[in-house]
Amino acid sequence: MSDDPAWPLVQRWSAEAANPHQLLPADDEAGAAALAALAGVTEWSVLGALARRCAALRVDDWLLVLGAGGGGHPGLTDFNRGEDALAGALIVGVDVLGGGFAVNGGGLRVGEEGEVCYLAPDSLEWEPCEIGHAAWVGWTLGGPLDRFYESVRWEGWRDLAAALEPGQGIAAYPPPWSREGRAGDVDRRPVPLREAWGVLLTANRQLG
Repeated sequence: MSDDPAWPLVQRWSAEAANPHQLLPADDEAGAAALAALAGVTEWSVLGALARRCAALRVDDWLLVLGAGGGGHPGLTDFNRGEDALAGALIVGVDVLGGGFAVNGGGLRVGEEGEVCYLAPDSLEWEPCEIGHAAWVGWTLGGPLDRFYESVRWEGWRDLAAALEPGQGIAAYPPPWSREGRAGDVDRRPVPLREAWGVLLTANRQLG
């Protein structure tokens, strides 16, 4: 392990990133509180560095990598408490359709412990990403997001996604996991990002 905190590594990834993004700094007090809430995690990990130093990492107007929260963006603590939290997993990122990325702490039925898994809005299924959190953060900045999301993006998606306020996602009806949502006319509107995640998680628990 490096003898230095991981924040310089995140900054280097940001400087070299292929994907458009915003790396938003955290308020010092909020960052300290977010890191303290992650029991056993330190700034020597990418997860701890993001919690301590980053309010949010917004990638391609589509994916929010969670940090301390701030400026209207929810953070790690917001998603990992209450009824929409996951037992035995840590939610670390959410996309505009409510699709969620979580580090498996033993509570998910897919993926190894420590592996990032994705709850997909078009299948309602958890999918293993086969990488840990640090590699996943690097992937969000430099990986092929267009290919990963091609099944759920629509013509003109960026105009709506770019116009979202901090902390907003998109509600789609019929939903992406339905036959009508894949093939027909879809109504899309801004909603709180936590609501988009909560709706998808509820559907997964009931139907997935």
